Amino acid sequence: MKLINSKGVSKDKHVISVVEQLVQHPELFVQVSRIFTDYNTAPSDTEEVNEYVDSLFHSPKVKSPTDVIEKLITAIRSIYSLNTEHFNSIKSKILEKIIYEFGPFTEGLERKQIFIEPTIKDGDYTVGESDNKCDFVFYEKNEKPLELIECKSNISSIIPKKLSFENSQRSAQKKVSYLHRAYVYLEETYCKPFIYFACYNAYIKSEKRNLQEHWGYPHISILNPDIILKMYLFRLGKDRLRNM
Repeated sequence: MKLINSKGVSKDKHVISVVEQLVQHPELFVQVSRIFTDYNTAPSDTEEVNEYVDSLFHSPKVKSPTDVIEKLITAIRSIYSLNTEHFNSIKSKILEKIIYEFGPFTEGLERKQIFIEPTIKDGDYTVGESDNKCDFVFYEKNEKPLELIECKSNISSIIPKKLSFENSQRSAQKKVSYLHRAYVYLEETYCKPFIYFACYNAYIKSEKRNLQEHWGYPHISILNPDIILKMYLFRLGKDRLRNM
């Protein structure tokens, strides 16, 4: 099996200014996710957002160093001053960069090779039988499960809480169908992969139920910020123990 990258990770200064702090202090990813969920569009008046950002990071529950908090506040304020198109792009790229830095998220998988929007080939066969790709594939070797992750800032934009699969957006149908075909082929030919959507949304119960029970894809799951953080800290702890 061969995986072919189609792009690299973002080097945008806005993305780096946020992610650099989150890599050092990953516990703050939950706060950043909450901001991007509660204010998921660039407002015409940023004063309300700025006040919200300040209050969230200066909460007594946040124990991170003051200098880190101030850097994040400055970086996020800057992002909310961007035009709508640029804001949406940066918001998405921050999530993608976090998934790249924090993954994989399946217990037992090792961080070996990371492929970005790859085409997955098995000889002449294209896994998934589509031009569709997912954002990341974490790969160890053919005998170990692949982890495929698609990032969506707002999970409801692709998997609504109640809408049927047939009535969902055509782009959502194509993406989910691609991931399903990839799952079936990899399970039959190599071993069962792990497939996730990653998002900023804290509450994913309804979307997950719709995806798994009503749409009929129980083998595809959703990672919210709490799960992303929990699995990253778990893997980080194991890596540190291994290196002691």
